[in-house]
Amino acid sequence: MCNLMSTGMKITILSAAFVLSSYSFVASSRVSHQDQQRLEAPTLSTGQLAHAKTLFKERCSRCHGRNGDGATTIGAMLDATDFTNPEWWTEEITDARLVNSVTNGKHEMPAFGRKITKREIESLIAYVRLFNKAADSKSNLKQPGRRKQGIPKNAAPL
Repeated sequence: MCNLMSTGMKITILSAAFVLSSYSFVASSRVSHQDQQRLEAPTLSTGQLAHAKTLFKERCSRCHGRNGDGATTIGAMLDATDFTNPEWWTEEITDARLVNSVTNGKHEMPAFGRKITKREIESLIAYVRLFNKAADSKSNLKQPGRRKQGIPKNAAPL
């Protein structure tokens, strides 16, 4: 009997140790939102940025508008996201979430995962983040040789 209790106690203690070590591992492997943004941030050359702008014009502007405000007839019918609205850009709007939406589609938005490459999708996400006027200093787009990010005031429309 003493031997059975001892075995039961060992199993209980080992189970508790396993649960605690699993929790510790999960807690230590979590990445903060800011760290996640830094990890996801692609670096785009001027050529890649120009290509992303062209992709946006060809694939996205029909609904989201040339300047990302969603002010198109189709955009109004489908309630397309206004990327220029600072209130839309919350902490939940991560690159991973945006990549998932572009790749797999969302609501009425078609999936582009089989139509354009993963790198093109990542470039599109970096370009769309440029519409976020409230976060010019927090933009995920990193460009060599540029200190401030955003769409230049003298940039031609799409």
